[in-house]
Amino acid sequence: MKFTTLALSASVLAMLATPAFAQETPEAEAGSGDIVVTATREATLLSKTPIAITAISNEGLRDAGITDSRSLNDLVPNLRVTENGDAVRISIRGVTSSDTTEKGDPSAAFLLDGIYIARAADTLGSFYDLERVEVLRGPQGTLYGRNTTAGVINVIAARPSDKFEASADGRYGNLNSIGGTGMVNIPIGAGLGIRAAVNYERQDANLKKGVVSTIPLNPFRNVLAGRLSFGGSLGDNFDFVVRGDYTQSKGALSNAVPLATFFPVLPAVGLDPLYVDSSSNNQRTLPYAETFPNK
Repeated sequence: MKFTTLALSASVLAMLATPAFAQETPEAEAGSGDIVVTATREATLLSKTPIAITAISNEGLRDAGITDSRSLNDLVPNLRVTENGDAVRISIRGVTSSDTTEKGDPSAAFLLDGIYIARAADTLGSFYDLERVEVLRGPQGTLYGRNTTAGVINVIAARPSDKFEASADGRYGNLNSIGGTGMVNIPIGAGLGIRAAVNYERQDANLKKGVVSTIPLNPFRNVLAGRLSFGGSLGDNFDFVVRGDYTQSKGALSNAVPLATFFPVLPAVGLDPLYVDSSSNNQRTLPYAETFPNK
């Protein structure tokens, strides 16, 4: 399995000059620990937004170990992101679509910086150098258009700034799961900056090669991604960002341990199954190469 995605997006926000009021802006009020969201197409505080929404900041994603959309299942209520090979389904409040082909219309939309991601496989891209992730539950057709009957997942990348910033982090987990992210933000003038980020993730498959297997067992996940952004603020009334994204995703389509390694005979309805008490390593082997071809 190999997917390569290259995207270029630009957004401009122009605001007419308005008189100053005593009330603080949402960005200023967010200093109390609240999150500024754009679920209603304008900046509002999460605590004051009248929508069923879960918003997770970049720090919250990092602390919870969320590296892609599948991991959101553990943190966002009423959300389930499932996959079978390269077919990805997003279910919100039990509403989903079983047609994951290019001709199908999903019930939940996946967006990157407000731009609709049409290919289901691309929704499994890595989360890195983000500002936040917003998950809206319930129909959102009024503000987000078609394919939002169940809701919306909106991934919002961090914007360039006129201050120098740099960061790096790494992680390691079971199944030889490794990952790392690096970011640098370089100011180039008053209100403007260039921001670059790169991310790499790799994870072994749940399967292990059997003795008679003659084919290589590819990693389940092998993703290299990068993002380059330019933008900032010009004066008080003009904000913009131009951003390019590149992702190369490789991995094995077969990542399910067959039931035959756990049960010698599948049980009939109403009968308890007979469990094969063997080591986990033996149960993860891949004894029949022709059954699970890898590309």
